[in-house]
Amino acid sequence: MGTATHHLGSTVRLTADASVKVGPFRVGVRGLDARVLRVTSATQIAMAFRFPAEPEWQLPPLVARLLRSPLRRPFEGSGALMRYGVRSEAQPSGDTLSTAWRDIDVTVRESGILRFFGRLGGTALGDFRAGAEKEAEQLWEESLRGLAQDIGAE
Repeated sequence: MGTATHHLGSTVRLTADASVKVGPFRVGVRGLDARVLRVTSATQIAMAFRFPAEPEWQLPPLVARLLRSPLRRPFEGSGALMRYGVRSEAQPSGDTLSTAWRDIDVTVRESGILRFFGRLGGTALGDFRAGAEKEAEQLWEESLRGLAQDIGAE
């Protein structure tokens, strides 16, 4: 029985819909279009995401009117760009050092309401990260403890 291999090119188009319920409202995007470019070299592998067009926003009515211009700005011109990658470098010791990196190029039109929502989102994300980091530390500790027990049992 043979297996078929499907090779994706270096560029892929992704379209996403995402939303969350915030109080009585649903907040999100429809039709977020991304062009994804895979970049590889001898020392790095990276993914570049270009968002060339504004998606359809799902926002409460008053918020949508207040944020119309600031939300449109990142998609004007060549669009928003986000790059994520890993770079490896040979060290004099003979070891290889791998470094994860990210580069985000998003132009915004700042306004008072946008700063308010940015602070609000930053606070919510900070609260989430604190809980997630605690869980990650617990998982790491449990994994190392289990590994130590496995090694000790041999």
